[in-house]
Amino acid sequence: SEGSLDSIESWWKQWKTFMFHQCVRTSCGDRSAAPQPVCKLISPLLRSKYPAVTVEEQAMSVSLQILCLGLLDAILVHILNAVAPLTWEGLRRELCA
Repeated sequence: SEGSLDSIESWWKQWKTFMFHQCVRTSCGDRSAAPQPVCKLISPLLRSKYPAVTVEEQAMSVSLQILCLGLLDAILVHILNAVAPLTWEGLRRELCA
């Protein structure tokens, strides 16, 4: 989304739309998958790979990963708005163009 991220409120609305409603298509080599919401791209932490993970932790691992991503993004947006409120968005738009 090209909307302004000049406040946490503005960012939060855009982040939820991106994470839960924006569909993206992934590809690997010549193969391309059907478009799916970004949140569906996050894999659970499997007990088969991480034996120390409990059944309950595996069940909530995707939700917790999404929560952590949101918290990290919110912190970064807050810091950038605090230290460079007039310049960082222009740089972001330039880099994402």
